Amino acid sequence: MDLEDLIQRHRQHGLLIDANLLVLYMIGTVNKSRITKFKRTEKYTARDFEALRSILAQFARVITTPHILTEVSNLARPLGKEQAAFSRAFSRWIDAADERFEASREIARQPLFARLGLTDAAVASATRKEMLVLTDDLDLYLALARAGADCINFSHIRPL
Repeated sequence: MDLEDLIQRHRQHGLLIDANLLVLYMIGTVNKSRITKFKRTEKYTARDFEALRSILAQFARVITTPHILTEVSNLARPLGKEQAAFSRAFSRWIDAADERFEASREIARQPLFARLGLTDAAVASATRKEMLVLTDDLDLYLALARAGADCINFSHIRPL
């Protein structure tokens, strides 16, 4: 299934975006010129941010987990002078997101936990419900694809 078909299929159900891409989105929202200069987003460009923003805009809701939110908060901690603006923007994003919770003890019992860690295992667990996952994590993408979940590897669409 191609990108447009996946977006159309899940437009109302929602999109779950992984932590690395959410950091990119939030940094770009605060200051696009900082994307290539911040340690956690230096592999991305302003064009990647625009592509990501365009994808997100096509969904009625964005889905997340407490694990993703914690990881994003930690990854963005050394942001410096833009930390306050990031925190305000991130707070607004959290308020608008559809947060799905599953206890960590339940996630830790799942087979993917040992291989992918808590955050990615939580993503895999959340995908048991109808949604599209957008990630740039190859291991997570492959695990989700093997499990039959609808997912997109952002690295595959960056050249487009």
